[in-house]
Amino acid sequence: MSGHGDDRQAIADQLVAAGVGPVSLDRGQAPPMVLVGMPTGDTAPPALGVWRVTCPITIVWLPPGDSANTEWAFGQLELILTALGWAPYRPVTFGDDDNPAYQLTYPRTIPNPLC
Repeated sequence: MSGHGDDRQAIADQLVAAGVGPVSLDRGQAPPMVLVGMPTGDTAPPALGVWRVTCPITIVWLPPGDSANTEWAFGQLELILTALGWAPYRPVTFGDDDNPAYQLTYPRTIPNPLC
């Protein structure tokens, strides 16, 4: 597995250990879920041996976003922030069904496999 995939799995493992769930790397899983998404390389590397990326983590719950589902999402948000530290987050929609969701973005560094 590449450094990117290893990092995604490590994040997922850390979230599961913190009681977050269900956690998935597969965006095709049915909600409710917490998706560890594909990283984005959005800034220049700080050094030759690493790449900077941003990893999205999306909390997806079932519509219509009623209070029970929303409370589940708030609970997941708190668990994620506690496990990984503070990160920017915002409400979004997810998937073809426009499911309610929160997306957090975490800066990460990935080892350059050529170094």
